[in-house]
Amino acid sequence: MEYVEGATEGRITFTILPADAVAPVKEHLVATAAGLFDLNYMYEGYYLADVPAFSVFSRPIAFSGPADIWKISKLGGWDELSQRIYADLGITFIANRGKESDVLASTVPMPNIEAVKGLKMRSEGVSAEAWSALGASVIFLPSEEIYLGMSTGLIDAADAEDISGYYAQGYAEVAKHWVWPPMSAVISFPLVANPDFWNTLSEGDRVLIENSFLYADEVRLHMREYEVGKILAEVQAEQGVTIHYWDESSVKQWREALAANFPRSPDDAFWVEAWDLMEAYAKEMGYIS
Repeated sequence: MEYVEGATEGRITFTILPADAVAPVKEHLVATAAGLFDLNYMYEGYYLADVPAFSVFSRPIAFSGPADIWKISKLGGWDELSQRIYADLGITFIANRGKESDVLASTVPMPNIEAVKGLKMRSEGVSAEAWSALGASVIFLPSEEIYLGMSTGLIDAADAEDISGYYAQGYAEVAKHWVWPPMSAVISFPLVANPDFWNTLSEGDRVLIENSFLYADEVRLHMREYEVGKILAEVQAEQGVTIHYWDESSVKQWREALAANFPRSPDDAFWVEAWDLMEAYAKEMGYIS
């Protein structure tokens, strides 16, 4: 945003507002369409009841990492579909970015997917359904109770945070076995705009905002790789954590369990199209059969 302000010599400026400052989060679609926001960087998982296709966008399964969001958005048809879905809502879709998956941390060794059977697992959503199908005993705990749950034996493992969250909350003190790569779904976040505002901008300014958003995400991904490497090295060297790198067979079983247990909305045309695009991409990449 500072780059856009500088590049336009202050002609475009941004005011960043807390999530609930203008309207409750669950009303942000309506608020953006009404012009209460010019731009909105949002999580689509809040609006699944109104837009079933957002279940696919917000928790796309079977992906390897955030870079897959770039690929399917730009090359796999998601950008075009998102533009049509948001247009129906009276909103202009600009671009997507991906957030890292949650890490699976455990108090017992996790050399492969077979080790999941019989574990007491904290999870939620489609991930919980997939772990259950693979033989885990799944319960839900709020994030603030996970450390205590693992330290007391209430749960054996959890997939609740990305690696930075695990590190910051000290999970390495009680969970000495982490599975890499992350096992839960990658999360997608879009940048959208009020159409009246967006149409007041020149084509050059629209391109500048979109490219700045995508460039910032690319920089973040590279910085993230460095941060993850530091965390993995530190928890292994200083806290005795073992990193379990699952083989491709285990990873594929996990992805296919996610796909098999994903909640369907076959009566919604947009959902069907989003799912078909995701499934085709995942098969093309060899993530699922």
